[in-house]
Amino acid sequence: MTRIDSYDSRPRASAREYNKSVMSKALPPRKKKASGIPASAALRDLGGVLARARKAPVVLTKNGKPAAVMLSAARYRRMQKLQERLQEDAEDRELMEMALKAEKEGTIGAEATEKFLRSCILPDED
Repeated sequence: MTRIDSYDSRPRASAREYNKSVMSKALPPRKKKASGIPASAALRDLGGVLARARKAPVVLTKNGKPAAVMLSAARYRRMQKLQERLQEDAEDRELMEMALKAEKEGTIGAEATEKFLRSCILPDED
């Protein structure tokens, strides 16, 4: 009886190389990579760091670990707007889920709804 070896003598890519090749196909390429510099160097060359931050985020490190990120004001504004839109989307999603739940459970009618909303909005008139 002959034994069949499944060993392939061709060189194989390491797991890291394989993952890198798969991820490079799955993810869009980065436009600009954030650069890291020590905070002490940033203090000595603040103008240069600001110039770099206008082009791409700059990671400031302390003891070799990321401590802060410096970015352009325009990018910061875009991030704030995106955060606001994401928050609004989350609120809209929550309201939609509440509406679907109410629809599934049944409704209480227009008069009862108005009475309930008035009790939530207006203080008790005693």
